[in-house]
Amino acid sequence: MKKTAAVTVLILVLLVSGVAGAQAPPQGSVAGRIQKSGVERYLGVAALWKAEGQPPDPRKYTIIPVAVVPLSQDGGFELKVPPGRYYLGAILRNSPGPAMGPPRPGDVIFMSPDDKGGSLLVEVAAEARVEVGVNSAGWVFQGAEALAGGPALRGIISDPAGNPVADLLVFAHTDPAMSTLPVAVSARSAADGSYRLRLANPGVVYLRARENYGGGSPVEGGYMGVYGGQEPLAVEVLAEDELEGIHITVNKLPPVGSRRRDLPARPSRPGGAP
Repeated sequence: MKKTAAVTVLILVLLVSGVAGAQAPPQGSVAGRIQKSGVERYLGVAALWKAEGQPPDPRKYTIIPVAVVPLSQDGGFELKVPPGRYYLGAILRNSPGPAMGPPRPGDVIFMSPDDKGGSLLVEVAAEARVEVGVNSAGWVFQGAEALAGGPALRGIISDPAGNPVADLLVFAHTDPAMSTLPVAVSARSAADGSYRLRLANPGVVYLRARENYGGGSPVEGGYMGVYGGQEPLAVEVLAEDELEGIHITVNKLPPVGSRRRDLPARPSRPGGAP
């Protein structure tokens, strides 16, 4: 028994040592700066999207980036990602609200897309730094409502009593467990709870409404809900559909201190998915 126990302990030690000694996969970085006349202190974000499928274009739809960082006070940024091809973009906030999240009318968009509708594509190599320099070709975002056509969804977000809930985002996922990175996100719901979600491509999606834009646990004490409730319902959107009546009921989450001690904490989604 003693010999068996010793062997078991040795195996566990080796396994733990192997995990501890494992190195994170190599990353590269993209660095640059945006510039706009008259701006002294920059507030906004820079982001990278994988160069797969449609390029990001907030006039038509909003795609969740794979990496996002706040701008420095002088408009600088550096994003770290695994090797690959990415679209690069930035938002200079010129509207009230948080720095993170989709662009809002009045914000200035840089690079993806640029003022002519093109996208900046960068190739990132392992342990290498891509310098894109200073970009000053920004344009003012007027909102996606200005463009008609294309796959989209509309509806109302409300609480169980039927009261509208404002300032929530609706995320579209391609899997019912909603464990993967969303393919699109709406602007925040209006005072009457209404939202509009544009998709880059037609297909079947599953919807979740919540407050925070980034990954991790939901905002404590905030709202969250899934279209269909406990059993998420699939929504099929065709190329020229603009489906209406896709209403989502959300529940207010209890603060951390009010949770029952015998219930485990809800794990965060893998891959940083909201």
